Amino acid sequence: MAETSKPTSTPPPPTESKKSTKDIWEKAEILSRPIQATVTALAIAAIGYFGQQTLTTINTQEQNARLFTELLSKREDAESGLRKDMFNAILTGFFNKENPEDVNLSKRILKLEMLALNFGDSLSLGPLFGELSRDIEKRYSGHTHWKLEAAPDQNRLRSLARRVASAQVASISQRGVIVSIDIPLSALQVKGSLDDPKDWLYNWPDDLGPLQGDTSNINYLELDGKTYRVAMHFREVDTLHKSIEAGLTIDSLDATNPESAQTEISFHLDYFNFPLIDNTRLPNNHRFAVVLDKFDDTQLKVKGILFSGMYASQRDKPFLNEAIQQLNTQQSKDKE
Repeated sequence: MAETSKPTSTPPPPTESKKSTKDIWEKAEILSRPIQATVTALAIAAIGYFGQQTLTTINTQEQNARLFTELLSKREDAESGLRKDMFNAILTGFFNKENPEDVNLSKRILKLEMLALNFGDSLSLGPLFGELSRDIEKRYSGHTHWKLEAAPDQNRLRSLARRVASAQVASISQRGVIVSIDIPLSALQVKGSLDDPKDWLYNWPDDLGPLQGDTSNINYLELDGKTYRVAMHFREVDTLHKSIEAGLTIDSLDATNPESAQTEISFHLDYFNFPLIDNTRLPNNHRFAVVLDKFDDTQLKVKGILFSGMYASQRDKPFLNEAIQQLNTQQSKDKE
């Protein structure tokens, strides 16, 4: 029997719903083109507007910063000029003195006060204080009760010196280490007890009594990870001029620095020692200063300050090897 052929199946014609869906998408695409163009234009306009505003703000800030810098620079120049003129006028008037019998000591003390309060951190004013103190003595030395007559001027001069020294101690106290020492005046007035006049009468901390408690590590001072062993020595007290001979022995205990050595120095200590100027150089760009804080009828109060050389007087620059060492240390810290 002959096989009967099956009829070929044809795809059904697209329905009406598919046509309508396609038409909707085409219409939506056509309608969205102007919207997209409008949104794009608005975005470009917004970016341009806000970008311009940002650039304007940046330019304004830069202009304000330049103007502020110029104003600060002009103000510093004006202050520097004023300080220069004031310095020249005060110093010239201070040295152009007449006979101490005729000079107005009150005005000289006032000039020194202006000089000390404005330039005390950059000038070594100790010699000026000492010279004026001697002139005060000369002024009254021929009088019967010259000590009593000279006392007001001397007290005013020493009060000014203590004020300057206290301000300098306060400026470095937060960045250094301070030790306070009370020395009985009786311990410095012992006669005939020394085999050699150059021997010290009082040694800190060796001469601290048992009532002071545990003093085994009181003289070990640490700063920036470096440790120093400090010993202070005193002798030849002068109750009239409120002064004393002092000495320092400082050992650096920095095991990483083979060049560390013992530092020994002797000096005259009175109210006219200022720590930012009158200090002793130590390894690692450190400084140690001794200040006479009080001198009365029973005792002396002395302060020792260990501080970084970066806070010393501007004229006290670090040596080249110290600067290189600081740079290497800072680079090592930055790498860590």
